[in-house]
Amino acid sequence: MTGANPNDQICLNPDCPDYRKKNTGHIIKKGFNAKGNQMFKCRTCGVRFPETKGTVFYNRHLKEEQIIMVCKLLVEKNGVRAIERIMGIHRDTVSDIIEDLARHAREVTDLLIKNVGLTQIQVDEMWSFVKKKQKKIERGDVGSDRNGDCWIYTAIKSDTKLHLAHRIGKRVQETANKLMAMVKSRGKVPDTDNKATFVSDGNDQYTTALLGNFDPNTINYGQLVKERESGRVVGKTRTVIFGDLEDGDIETVYVERYNLTLRHGISRLVRKSLCFSKCKNMLDGHLDLYQCYTNLIRPHLTLAIGTPKGVRNIKRTPCMAEGITKHPWTWREFLMFKCGS
Repeated sequence: MTGANPNDQICLNPDCPDYRKKNTGHIIKKGFNAKGNQMFKCRTCGVRFPETKGTVFYNRHLKEEQIIMVCKLLVEKNGVRAIERIMGIHRDTVSDIIEDLARHAREVTDLLIKNVGLTQIQVDEMWSFVKKKQKKIERGDVGSDRNGDCWIYTAIKSDTKLHLAHRIGKRVQETANKLMAMVKSRGKVPDTDNKATFVSDGNDQYTTALLGNFDPNTINYGQLVKERESGRVVGKTRTVIFGDLEDGDIETVYVERYNLTLRHGISRLVRKSLCFSKCKNMLDGHLDLYQCYTNLIRPHLTLAIGTPKGVRNIKRTPCMAEGITKHPWTWREFLMFKCGS
């Protein structure tokens, strides 16, 4: 902790003129507290605060190593009660940590994932449920609009494997609209010379969502529809909806494979499991955390840069491939990252 950089810190005093500002020179080191945490002082308002202020580590009885282990277990298909048994931490504390982690993950993603080139965007949706399956939902049930079947709409960049956006909701047009609105907010504005490219399955909700968020003259969009017999794919039909695409460009294999990764990494998405979500907000939060894990922390095998024989290949994360970060982050780097302006 002694290597903490004042330029990475922000003042969290809302009355300070330099509130949440970074790299302005107003934060200086100011000794250590009883726990050994580096203390800082804002020269603008005079407030002193520890390095952990504004992070999930702040004001917790758990050690940093314990919280980091909770993070690692969450992205390796462990449920809240499994973590309770493994770590000896009460499930309510684990749930509270997840809520803080999710809030931080959303802030980090909103800050870092922006002005992304919308090349080779693959979108798809996957099924799950909250609290109970749809056939068990009765008319008049409390929370019937939130419980039952839910669909996770996901958008990834197939070239860098960046998890660009996701939205959770019913399988209705509104959910697709929200996904495309989020993609638009995080991407560069396409034009006729630099078109955005989207590929999906045969779900026409995406057609309406794209038209509602983009000029059709600035996007290429194709659909891939699979024909099945006895559960096996026996044919594929590729259709260009907007723009100009080659048949080889119309593919959804990467987003479908990523859906499998999500099912194998998030306990709430495992089929025929008792770990299903009982609350939509917790499912949202778990996905937000996994998005940061995928983009910032976990190197992707296909993104590695080959090196001469005898030299270890350079491992890269999706954010490294996008030029957003320079190295794979550790869990502590992610958890200690301050989102300032």
